[in-house]
Amino acid sequence: MTGMALLHFVEKQVDLVVWETGLGGRLDATNVVEPECCVITGIGWDHMEYLGDTLEKIATEKAGILKKGVPVLWEEFTDEGVSRVFANRAGELDCEVRVVSRAEKGIQCVRSGDAAALKIESQGREWNLGLLGIYQAGNARLALATAELLGERGWKITEEAKERGLAEASWPGRFQVLSWEPPWVLDGAHNVQGIEGVLASWRAWFWSATGTDRFRMCPRKGAGSHGATSRSLREPGSVGSRSHTP
Repeated sequence: MTGMALLHFVEKQVDLVVWETGLGGRLDATNVVEPECCVITGIGWDHMEYLGDTLEKIATEKAGILKKGVPVLWEEFTDEGVSRVFANRAGELDCEVRVVSRAEKGIQCVRSGDAAALKIESQGREWNLGLLGIYQAGNARLALATAELLGERGWKITEEAKERGLAEASWPGRFQVLSWEPPWVLDGAHNVQGIEGVLASWRAWFWSATGTDRFRMCPRKGAGSHGATSRSLREPGSVGSRSHTP
């Protein structure tokens, strides 16, 4: 599939490709390219049977995409061990490092009827996001920092292009609001980190209206840990329902 994708991009004569790693990084087929920059998103408990049973081991596999002298960006990690893994690897490869701060403030949920947008502050101005999950604020800031770095490397990315990209981005199955009243949200979260993001987003958009975490979960892998996480994240007095239907 990786070879087919590369051939497709060559035939279409694309200017720039967002080349996402499939699994981990160090041994992933996508790791054959020489990128303009490397971007690391959040590190969580996922694919542990392949990547390792600690966050540091998982981070080591993902840090395998770093290339000698190629700039790398990541959002500030909450785990010191993960931060150390990436910082050490970047140092070994003489990579320029840019860290985007985890600013929790400056995020607004704005809705009028069925139209909604997540508003964030970054680079001294306000941006509208079409993706409504609260966790997308960090992803957007990371994307803006990446666009800024690419601009310094000769790529022309206009403010209008950034605005349009953030506002028009669509990702079905990632905090996809099917109905506002009553609230129905579709999200394919499949690990603890993802479920935490869904519940935080639910509270941000719906808590004041419903006063409850009412959700339905269809477990697949690691269902037991998912259930434990969902219980621990409930607010006092809230209600959670979990389906055991496969």
